[in-house]
Amino acid sequence: MEGWQQTCSTVSEHFGCHVASAGYTDSAQFNDICIRYRHDYQIIYLHRGSGQVRLNGTWHTIRDNTLLFYRPMDYQEYSFPQEAGRELYWLYFDSISEAEIWEKFHIPSRTLFEMVDNTDFLYVFRRILEELGASHPCKALMLSLYTGQLLLLLSRYAMPISLSVNQNTINHLDAVQKIRHDIETNYMSFVKVNEYALRCGLSTPQFIKLFQRLTDMTPIAYRQKIRLEKAERLLVNTDMSIREIAVATGFQDGLYFSRVFSKKYNISPSVYRKKNRS
Repeated sequence: MEGWQQTCSTVSEHFGCHVASAGYTDSAQFNDICIRYRHDYQIIYLHRGSGQVRLNGTWHTIRDNTLLFYRPMDYQEYSFPQEAGRELYWLYFDSISEAEIWEKFHIPSRTLFEMVDNTDFLYVFRRILEELGASHPCKALMLSLYTGQLLLLLSRYAMPISLSVNQNTINHLDAVQKIRHDIETNYMSFVKVNEYALRCGLSTPQFIKLFQRLTDMTPIAYRQKIRLEKAERLLVNTDMSIREIAVATGFQDGLYFSRVFSKKYNISPSVYRKKNRS
């Protein structure tokens, strides 16, 4: 046992990684929006599904097998709205310098990577999650070992994703992002798509294309999604009538709201309310 602890200690000193936390979700209800700085390293691995990340002032849609690698005090802004079938892993660690990241693991100073071979990477990530739930003398050292392995695999199999966007596109994407936030806040309004496009200085087709780049949805579909989510909460948390909820969330009338809601959730609003209150 003593020899094993010495071996673990040697490995830990070599890799120098201290795991703060790690996690995984495959829940369709998972919804995370992040805007922050951190003092440690963070790895986010999107095995399946999609999300959005803001880099250098531009929002980018990311998909299967994309990895985000944030260094201490990197600006982090990303969004993972609710999505069925998404598999997302994350890891926070520290006690290693930027110079050591390059010297030991030769990981480029990039944020966005594509994992071209994820079999071993997924295996090690899952071992880290198992180890976090374990209780034994070498737990911290094993976590350091696994994190070192993860970084080595990242160095070997992760391909940096190049992002080249001109300044006009960045400005337009910023304007479209503001429209997205406006829709989320004023979801009950009836602003037309061409009015949104004018605000951004874009033609309607250009605006729709950039909006879909951010959300994978048209502006009208996105607004309806927000309205339905708000209506869903009102059904469960209030005693408002179906008609009152329809008006409060921007639908023309109770009948139209019921039809749209039933098509989306395969259940009527009144039945949904009963099932989620029982």
